[in-house]
Amino acid sequence: MEASTEQNNNKAPNGKERRFVLDEEQPVVEENGELYIRFHFILQEKKVKQGELNAKALAVVFKNPIVTARWQELATPMPTEKNKTRTLLEKHLNDYTAKNTFDYFIHKDLGGFLRRELDFYIKNEVMFLDDLGTPKEMKLEQYIAKIRAIKEVGHKIIKFLEQLENFQKKLWLKKKFVVETNYCITLDRVPEEFYPEIAGNSKQAAEWVKLFAINELVADGDKPGYSEPLTVDF
Repeated sequence: MEASTEQNNNKAPNGKERRFVLDEEQPVVEENGELYIRFHFILQEKKVKQGELNAKALAVVFKNPIVTARWQELATPMPTEKNKTRTLLEKHLNDYTAKNTFDYFIHKDLGGFLRRELDFYIKNEVMFLDDLGTPKEMKLEQYIAKIRAIKEVGHKIIKFLEQLENFQKKLWLKKKFVVETNYCITLDRVPEEFYPEIAGNSKQAAEWVKLFAINELVADGDKPGYSEPLTVDF
């Protein structure tokens, strides 16, 4: 399964979020000894929970004749304290959908932010200025000792968290290698010398039928209609 999310500040419409939904036409495919379970990452109403969709998908997959015949190990029990009937496939499906739907945020300067928050906390929650001159007033040495202990422990924790966040930031900003790229080019940008090859490509014709229903176009005067294989004039 592969997933992509909204990019370039494109947000999902109000009341909707993307969910993994099992393909209805051909949910399970076996190729070269490998099993493919097909999902679509599409917009759904927020009230539709991913857990419910996963449960429906599992019911369909386990009834599929390909799975029942040769992939019974997917039903291997992997129970948890909360889910005594969890299977191997359910575990991997839940892990995958959760991993690809969680929001992910990396702070640009976590260390600086937490140090400022620590100073604010000490000034407002440790140094009670309103107690000065009252019976509740602590001795100066007690204030300093308490503040020093909080800052010493706090800075160690902040330094550890800062290192983790900076490492994630480096990974996120690291240049990515392009392992595969595909282009969709409109016919007006393709030289006409390639038209015979395109017209003879049955897979391309089938995709146009699926996307644009070109098989419904009939001849009209000088305009040719749909045929198999396609003609260059069409």
